[in-house]
Amino acid sequence: MSRKFKTANYEETLNRTIRLAEALPEQHLARFVVDLVVQLDLSQIYAQYAPQGGEAIAPEILLGLLFYGYATRREAHHQDWLSFFRELGEPPVEDASTKVKMAYKLQTEIGQAIYRLQKWTVEPVIGIIKEVLGFRQFSLRGLAAAAGEWCLVCLAFNLKCMHTLWPV
Repeated sequence: MSRKFKTANYEETLNRTIRLAEALPEQHLARFVVDLVVQLDLSQIYAQYAPQGGEAIAPEILLGLLFYGYATRREAHHQDWLSFFRELGEPPVEDASTKVKMAYKLQTEIGQAIYRLQKWTVEPVIGIIKEVLGFRQFSLRGLAAAAGEWCLVCLAFNLKCMHTLWPV
């Protein structure tokens, strides 16, 4: 008995129209970002575009991609803290690094009590930005550029919160 296979029609695939309205669920973050960007007043951004040159991509598209990119997880470059602390066993030696000593200290009862106090501060927001959004370093140089990038990261964090809490 011979096996039947579905074959690919690449020409048809390349010419196929994909409708995002059918592909994305109603509560998808991309829909939320698009709805939000459409409501923004982008007149100042449009005013910055020069009349000469080729056809430019609309700022709504670029902002939507930027917001969605920052609001979704980036590739992790570092081991998460739970994995790092779980791998430790015996007390560190005297000449161990500060990171290793602190990891061991946080495994003790008093270390955990001190750490719990930090959860009442801004640390949860910073932790979410680092672990969920994956933001660990700035891509731009200079204080003004880094401040602008930080504003985008905070905006992305707030977008995720709004998307989660917004009534349907």
